[in-house]
Amino acid sequence: MAKPELVPAAEQLYVEQLMNVADIAARLGVAEKTVRNWKSAGGWDEKRARVLGTDAAISNRIAQIAVRCAAIIEDMLQRNEVPPRHLFSFLLSYGAGAERARKYEEISAPPADTPAQNGVPSPEALRKAMEELGLESPKPPAQ
Repeated sequence: MAKPELVPAAEQLYVEQLMNVADIAARLGVAEKTVRNWKSAGGWDEKRARVLGTDAAISNRIAQIAVRCAAIIEDMLQRNEVPPRHLFSFLLSYGAGAERARKYEEISAPPADTPAQNGVPSPEALRKAMEELGLESPKPPAQ
């Protein structure tokens, strides 16, 4: 039988600490299917999206995730648990990724007198941003 008293803790781990279903299930001692059912019934994906701020800048969202990952790692280490490797990997790559996201946003932002349509930079702005970041431009689809 599922443990309904664990639902609030599971939701907090998923929505605010950005843990995945498998890690939550392991931590709380319940089946992954149980956590997936709670997640679906509680609309946790929508809540997580609100926490992250759907209109926040990419770099702000990355920073929020990094802070949460660091808090999760610290919490686990204090309990003498071994944090998952993906959290350490994320934090190690965060610095370079955050800088690239910030630079991308600066480069791809349209001039003040030509606003982007629906918040989407023009193809020319995207091409320039990708060039500046040393990334390949996407190839047009074959006809």
